[in-house]
Order: sequence, then C-alpha cells, then structure tokens
Amino acid sequence: MHTEPVTQPAPSRKDRRTFLVITVVIAALLGGVAVNNYATNQQTLDNLAAARSDVAALEEDKNALSSALDGVTTERDELVALLDDATSQLDDTTTQLLDAHADNEALVEERDDALAAEQAAKAETVALREQYDPQIAAERQAAHDAGVAADCASSIDAGAILLRSWDDDFASLDGVDRQTYEAAVDACATPVIAQGVRGRCQDPVDVEQVVRDPDAFTGDCVELVVDIVQFDQATGPCGFRAYFDTTAHRWSHQYKGDNGIFAAADPARS
Repeated sequence: MHTEPVTQPAPSRKDRRTFLVITVVIAALLGGVAVNNYATNQQTLDNLAAARSDVAALEEDKNALSSALDGVTTERDELVALLDDATSQLDDTTTQLLDAHADNEALVEERDDALAAEQAAKAETVALREQYDPQIAAERQAAHDAGVAADCASSIDAGAILLRSWDDDFASLDGVDRQTYEAAVDACATPVIAQGVRGRCQDPVDVEQVVRDPDAFTGDCVELVVDIVQFDQATGPCGFRAYFDTTAHRWSHQYKGDNGIFAAADPARS
C-alpha cells in the first residue's frame, strides 16, 4: 500500500510576525538579564577588591602593632633587668648599713664603757684624796659645822627644823649623812624653840587626839610643827593647808596629823 507523505502547511505571514516578536522579546529579556548580571558581578568584584585592600591595610596595621609590641616587650625586659639590679644594689646597701650600724653601736658601747671606767677611776681618786687629804677633810668638816650652826639659827627663827645648808659633799665625812646632819640641827634648835613657846603654851599635845576631835582643843595654846602643802589663793592670805605633828620630820607621810587647814581671823590687820 502506498502512502503519500503529509505535507505541513506553510506558515502564514502572521505566524512569522508573531515568531519574530516573541524572538525579539526573548532576546531583549536575555540582554537585560545579561546586563544586570554584568553590573552585579562588577559590583561584587569592586567589593572584593575593596575588601582585599582593607585586609591588606589590616595586615599592615597588625604587623606595625606586632613590631611595636616587640619593642615594648624589649623595653619591659630591660626595665625588669634594671629593677632587679637596683633591688640587688639596695639589698647590698642595706646590709652594709646594718653592718655599719652594728659596728657603730659596738664602738659607742666601748666608748661608754671606757667613759664609765674613767669616771669611776676619777671618782675613786677623788674619794681617796678626800679621805686621806687632811686639809680637804678639815675644810669640809668646818663647812659642815658652819652649816649646822646656820640651819640651827634659821630653824630657831622659823620655829621648825630647816636644812638649807646641807651639802651632799658632807657625806664624805666619817659618820655623816643627811639624817645625822638633821639630828645635829634638831639637837641645837629644838630646845631653844621649846623654851620660846612653853611659857605661853601647854605641854606637847597628843596629835592623835587632835585628829580625832579637833574641836575639843578650841582655845588651847599648843606647840605644833607643820609641813605646809598649800598656801595660795584657794586658802587665802590668812590660812594654809599642812600636815602637823609635835616634832619635825623629813617626809610628809611621817607626820601624824592629817592634811588639815590652819586659819586665823585676819593676821594682816591684827
């Protein structure tokens, strides 16, 4: 059986125009896409180039900072070494100063010991000289006797034992000290003082009785020795505060009488 081939109908002019239009539109679209892709790719390339430039600048900055850091580290190491040297020198100086101070203390101690020994030797020499030099002993004994006489007269005038002429040098005399000197003045002055008041006053009063009941002795004339402890504006011009007893004592606590107030009406106008 013989079959004839089918012949396609020839496109019409309208179809060709439509095809051309579609082809032009597709070509325009593809061109626009290509142009847009080119612009996008170019911007990307520009951004990449700028990023590479920034990276290169950052790398240079990093290298500069690393170099500066190396310099700072080197300077730090040098300063640490200098500080170690200074510390070592300071330790050495401190040790030397401590040694010098110890040596100086030893020298001072030796000097003080030498001075003490020298003073002791001088004192011993003076003591021996005073002990065995009759002229010095005689002069000191004369001064002692004159002092006792002067203090005896002062004590009689004051009505109480006074030791104004005592001299520590008197202690170099055999059997003489302040207590024996006071006893000598007391033996000289007390009998005279007693004779001056006994004609007007009664026999020595019992101090303990006065302490217990002072009002019982109002109006009586008694002989008392006082150790004044306050005589100022607080006590007034006609009174004073004092310890009292019938005899004089060296220390305030030896007086039997309490710390009492002695007052007169107004001796300044009597």
